[in-house]
Amino acid sequence: MMLSMSSLKLESVGDIDLQGSQPYKETRSTELSYWRVGLKRFAVSLLLFGLFSEWLYPLFSLIDEGQNKIVHLFVVLTAGLLLIGCFHMPKLLYAPLPVLFIAGSMYFFYGGIEGLQWYTEYSEILIQDVMKLVQSGRLNGISLESRMLLLLIGWSLLIVSVQMLALGRGSILLFFSVTLLYLWVLEIAVEINITSGFIRTAAWGLGLQMLIFRNHISSMLWSHRKGVRKAQHRVNYVIVASALLSVCVLGAAMLTSLLPIQPTRKIPWDHAMQALEKWNGSHGEENWNAYSTSGYSRDDSELGAPLKLRHDPYFTAVSPQRTYWRGESKMLYTGRGWTQPVLDSELQNHLIEITSSNLNNSHEIHGDEVKQTVIFEEPQPVGSGSPLFGGGLPLTVGMVFSGEAAEQSVQATAKYDESADAVYIEQLKQQGTGAQSLWGYELTSKLQSYSEEELHSSVGPDPEEIRRLYLQLPEKLPDRVRKLGIDLAEQGENRYEAVLEVMSYLKGNYTYSLDSVRPSQRKDFVDSFLFEQKSGYCDHFSTSMTVLLRSAGIPSRWVKGFAPGDPVSESGNRYVISYADAHAWVEVYFPGIGWVPFDPTPGYESLSIPGSVDADSGMMSTGGSIWTKVVFTVNSVKSSMLTVLQSWWNSAKNVTVDVLLIIFSAGFVLLVALMNQKNLVRKQWFRLRMTALKLSRRFPDQKELLAAADVVWRELYLLYGTKPPAMTAREYVDYIGHGREKSSVFAGIEQFVDVWETIYYGGIRLNRTQSKNFLKQCLDLAFSSK
Repeated sequence: MMLSMSSLKLESVGDIDLQGSQPYKETRSTELSYWRVGLKRFAVSLLLFGLFSEWLYPLFSLIDEGQNKIVHLFVVLTAGLLLIGCFHMPKLLYAPLPVLFIAGSMYFFYGGIEGLQWYTEYSEILIQDVMKLVQSGRLNGISLESRMLLLLIGWSLLIVSVQMLALGRGSILLFFSVTLLYLWVLEIAVEINITSGFIRTAAWGLGLQMLIFRNHISSMLWSHRKGVRKAQHRVNYVIVASALLSVCVLGAAMLTSLLPIQPTRKIPWDHAMQALEKWNGSHGEENWNAYSTSGYSRDDSELGAPLKLRHDPYFTAVSPQRTYWRGESKMLYTGRGWTQPVLDSELQNHLIEITSSNLNNSHEIHGDEVKQTVIFEEPQPVGSGSPLFGGGLPLTVGMVFSGEAAEQSVQATAKYDESADAVYIEQLKQQGTGAQSLWGYELTSKLQSYSEEELHSSVGPDPEEIRRLYLQLPEKLPDRVRKLGIDLAEQGENRYEAVLEVMSYLKGNYTYSLDSVRPSQRKDFVDSFLFEQKSGYCDHFSTSMTVLLRSAGIPSRWVKGFAPGDPVSESGNRYVISYADAHAWVEVYFPGIGWVPFDPTPGYESLSIPGSVDADSGMMSTGGSIWTKVVFTVNSVKSSMLTVLQSWWNSAKNVTVDVLLIIFSAGFVLLVALMNQKNLVRKQWFRLRMTALKLSRRFPDQKELLAAADVVWRELYLLYGTKPPAMTAREYVDYIGHGREKSSVFAGIEQFVDVWETIYYGGIRLNRTQSKNFLKQCLDLAFSSK
C-alpha cells in the first residue's frame, strides 16, 4: 500500500519524494511509476480497440466472403496503430510509422503479384489522379487505388486522433457517442441485428470512462506525513457513478431478452448505398441502373425505384385549355407493377387511316371536344409503342408532322387500342427510305367533364366486360390490403363518396418522396407502400388507389401521361411539358358516365384531373399552376406532421428494444457529460455574480469578497487535495507548487493568497480598484486553475 501511494505521489507532485526516501527507493518507485503509466495507456488502448472493432465487425455481413480480407486488414491496421501509440516515442520516430502502416496496407491490397515494382507503377497513377482532381475538383474520376488510399488515411487519422484525445485529455465521450449512432443507423439502414453490438459498445465505453476517471482521480490524490487527507469522497463518487452506469448497461441487456424484437421498417437508404458502390467501383452499373429517370416509359412491370427528375423539355403543346396529357391506361396489376395483356377483341388492335381519323370510340363520354397540337423537342421513332398524348380520351387524329422543321404534314397509319383508350402511330407514308420519325401531330380529344351531382347520382350495374377486365387482382395480394380497401369504401354512401374516401385517405396519411425503395421480390408493391414505406411518388399513390378500389368491387384502371406543364405565352394557350412532368393517376368507371379521372397524389388537384373540371371552377386558368404549388405545400406539411405524430404515437404504444437501448445510451452519455462538466451551473452562476459586482457602483464588502475567494479554494481543493487544518494557506500553496514549473496560474495563486490573508486576517477594507482586481482574479482562477 505504501508503494502504491508513493507512485501516486510521484505522478501528481512531479516525482518528488516527500518522505525522505533513499535515492535507491526513489529510483525504484520512479521505474514502477513508469510501468504503471505504460500499463494504463495499454489498457485504455485495448478498450479503444474494442470500440473500433464494433465499427468493423458489422461489415462482415455486408460484403462477400471473398472480400473479408479487407476487413481483416483494417482490424490489423487498427491494432498496430493503437499499439505504437501506447509508447512514449520521440516525434521523429513515431511520425513515419503510420505512413509505413498505410504503405504496407496498400501493398497487401494491390502489390501482391507485381511485388515492390507496384509502388513505381502506382506513383504514376497517383500523379494522374492528382491532376484529374485539380482539374475537375471531384473524386469520381480517380482510380480505385487512390480511393483506397484516401480511406486508409482517413481511418488512420481517426485512430490516432481518438487515441491522443483518450490518453492526453481523457476524452472519449464524442467517439463513444458517434459509435452508438453509427450502430443505430447501420441497424436501421441495412436491417442487421446488432443488439449485442450495442451492449458491447456500452461495456467498452463504460470501461474506458471508469479507467480514465480513475487515472484522473489518482493524479489529484497526494499524501504525506503531515496528514494531508486523501480525497476519499472523490473515489466514492467514481464507485457510485460506475455502479449506476453498470446497472444501466445490465438493465438494457436484460430487456433485450424480455421484450419481443419488432421488425425494423425500411428506410430509403439504398440510393446512398448504391452511390457508394458506384463510387467504389463495386457491383458495376447493375445497381446504378436501379435508379429511374423521370419520363414516359412503356415498361411498368417493376415500379418503385428511386426517381431522378429530368427537367429537359419533352414537347411543346398548343391547347385552348390547360389539361393533363393522357397517354394510355393499363389494366393488369401483377403485384409488382402494370402490364397490358393482348385481348381477343377486334377493336383492341385494329389499324385505321388517318385520312378518316375517326376512332369510333364506343365509350360514353361527357364533355367538350378540344383540338390540341403537340410538337416534340426531339424526333420520336415511329412504331416505338409510345402513344399520342391528348387532353382526354382520343377522338380523331389530324395532321401528322415529319421533318426537321415539323412543318411537313404526311399521311400515316395508326393503331387504336380500345382497352387502353390510346392511339399509336404505326407507319408514315412519306417519300424516301430513311428512318421514319415523328415530330408532331394534331389530336382531337373528348374532355372527361362532369358535375358532382352526376357522380353522386350514378347508379346501376357495371357491364360484365368492365367487371371482368377492371376488377382483376393478383391471388397473392395480402388480405390486409383487401380489408383496407373494403373498410374505406364502406364509409361512403355511393360510389363517388367511396372513391373520395380512398383518395382522401392516401393524401392525408402518406407523404410524397422520390427517394423510394423497390420492395423485395416476395413482397407486394402496394402492400409495401401502404404498411411499410408510407412514402412515394405518383406511381405509388395511383397504383394503391386502383388496387384499393378494385378490392372494394369498384372498376378502375391505372393511367399514365403528363401533368399540364408550364405556360410560355401571355395568351396562356402554349405549354412546355418536360420529362419531369411525367405522371400517373386513376380512372374510375361510373355507370352511365364512363371513365372519370382522379388523382390521389399529394400536391395535385384533389377532385380529378384538371382537364376534367368544369370551366367555371377556375382551375383551367394559368393560375392553376400556382394553386397547385400552394396545395402541394400545404398537403406536404400536413402529411409530414401527421406522419411524425403517428410515428411518435406508434413508438409510445410499441416500445422496441432499439428504443430502449437508445434511451439507456442517451442516459449514459448524459451522465458522463454531467460528470465531465461538474459544477457547470454553479460556475456560470458564480461568473454572473462576479460580473454583476464588478459593474455595480458600490464597493463589495468583506463578506462578498470572501465568498468569491471560497469558490477559488474549493477549486484548488478539488485539483490538488484538501488543505490540512494544521497547514497555513502559504504552506499549502508552496506545497502544491513544489516541483512544478512556475506558470502564470501559480503566480496568480500566490498573489491571490496575499490579498486573501489581508482580507481574512487583517480585516482591511479594499478600495474600489483593489476590489475589482481581486474579483477578476477570483474569476480567472476559478476557471483557469486546471
